[in-house]
Amino acid sequence: MAGESRPDLDVVIVPDFLGASAQAFEYNAALFLASWLETGSERGNCQLHVVCIGEPPEVVRRLGDAAKARVTVRDPFPGPDRFRNKLRGVQIEPTAERFLLLDADIVLFRSITEVAKLLAPNAIAAAYGGSALSVAQWHIVYERLGMAPPTRRIAINKAPLAKGFGGPLQSEFGATFPYYNAGVVTAPWASGLAPLWEELIDEVPRILRSDTRLGPINRYAFFDQPPLAVAVEVLQRQGWPLHILPHRLHVRWLDVCSGFVSAREVMVVHNTGIFKLERASDLPEGIRHYADRTRDRMKARGGTPGENARMAAFAERLEAYLLGLHRRWIDG
Repeated sequence: MAGESRPDLDVVIVPDFLGASAQAFEYNAALFLASWLETGSERGNCQLHVVCIGEPPEVVRRLGDAAKARVTVRDPFPGPDRFRNKLRGVQIEPTAERFLLLDADIVLFRSITEVAKLLAPNAIAAAYGGSALSVAQWHIVYERLGMAPPTRRIAINKAPLAKGFGGPLQSEFGATFPYYNAGVVTAPWASGLAPLWEELIDEVPRILRSDTRLGPINRYAFFDQPPLAVAVEVLQRQGWPLHILPHRLHVRWLDVCSGFVSAREVMVVHNTGIFKLERASDLPEGIRHYADRTRDRMKARGGTPGENARMAAFAERLEAYLLGLHRRWIDG
């Protein structure tokens, strides 16, 4: 409308209501939308988009309306896995100059306005992640793409804590190629990250399947994050700046355990795997089970007293917050 200012940010989640994890996506989408309302994010100048794979359940429609979200329905993204469905989120009609693409298992502890203020306005930003490819495998991928390999290396300081989660990187966590977690990604629309990521999401797996030099490959190498890493590398070489997100803007349990961020400092929490292992009769039971699993993660791995204490404080705050979201916004 004439005279209206553009939103500061297109914020996008892509819950999948057609796949085997439809119930988990319903719970996660409801919690995210409840956190949007809890933090007053609907009063800010960011446009929320809920791009649903399949028809959304009633609770998502109801909370989406309250959150002033643009709720749309799309078919699954073509291809062999459902991780790529998140690319439907960057096929929306932009309303702002930049986007913030979030996994559906994210919750906000602070308003999206506060989050947006910490994002560089003209840069690509994401958090580092543990690579699904070894350095030797990355060399082959970049060779096949006709690119010189990156000269930078990053330290995956959290890989030792994961004790088995990092695939081929367990012997290389001090010297891997740049790699990013796709759970929180922001970029200017003009950067072209969206179409390039979409192009590479088929090209990188094609290389992995066809080059016999690669050896055994971690199954996560075929999903969305290796193509994202290549796309970011391409755009950096074109001059687009990259910022690494502060830990408080993409909090995973290993960040808390490692002492990179405290339970009091969290702003955007990525509840990786929530409701996937929990066999709960309802949402509150699933939250309690997940909090218990979070609380005990490092105990099972021989965590230090400090690690266990940090995890306990985080699990306590997370459980109370998620149960409060359910009580105030979802159970109605």
